[in-house]
Amino acid sequence: MHSIEFNDGINSVSVYERLKGSIREIAADFSVEQHEGQLRVQHSGTSDEWFQSIIPYIAAILTDEIVEHYECKFMIQKFKKSHALKDRTEQEQVMELMKAILSGERTEIPIGKRVNQRVDALYYCVYQHLQQYAVFQWNPFLNFCIGSYIHYLDDLTAAVLEEYTLEQEYQTIVEQLRSYVESSEPQCTEVHLWYPNQTEFRFCDQSGVEWGLARRTHHTEGNLVFEEGLLPKERIISPIASLAPKRLYVYTDRDDGVILTLRNIFQERINLRAFEQWEFV
Repeated sequence: MHSIEFNDGINSVSVYERLKGSIREIAADFSVEQHEGQLRVQHSGTSDEWFQSIIPYIAAILTDEIVEHYECKFMIQKFKKSHALKDRTEQEQVMELMKAILSGERTEIPIGKRVNQRVDALYYCVYQHLQQYAVFQWNPFLNFCIGSYIHYLDDLTAAVLEEYTLEQEYQTIVEQLRSYVESSEPQCTEVHLWYPNQTEFRFCDQSGVEWGLARRTHHTEGNLVFEEGLLPKERIISPIASLAPKRLYVYTDRDDGVILTLRNIFQERINLRAFEQWEFV
């Protein structure tokens, strides 16, 4: 007979329902009992079945339980300890960003490509503990035995706060450029941007006169330049914003960061077109 007792703070109802619902999937000689906030898992089969089938299955269920019911609490505690968030609104925005990363929606963020590693690390912690102990002390386990999982959450906390800061800075820049465009006298009525990618582009005014590097640089407002690390010839957004055109036509098949930023700045002034609609030489 093999058995494990779970106590000291475990959400016995939730885990019991998870385990009870999967008894038949595990083994016929497997049982789970709930009594006064404690759980007892028993198995009358062989040791090989216990260690190779039962324990891995229980470990997977407990891992899901922790991720579902404890992970957000862990992250909130870490965000509060960082003292980087000023109010509840910021906390909510950061939590939404964190959830987007963990759900796999933000793979452009480096740590977003490693979200499953935290679950693997947690599973291994649970699995090892189940192998070694017949009594599973829940709260002590969460406090002292999931170090590799917590280490990932530390990295995630830092990455989320950094990304949140960058996004706030980006929004500030976009708002400044939008305000400039809306309040400034247009230096030309239209700008037509030919944009295959960030290194091959050209733009001209409504008369078809192309604006080369010298002319773009001359008309670019210094306080609008935000493209750090880019040479003047590589800048697209700040030169166009400096002209504050009434209408911006962009000929492209892309939907990258440059296009997104131009759309956020120019809003109803921008018109996206296919390359075939380019009218100039």
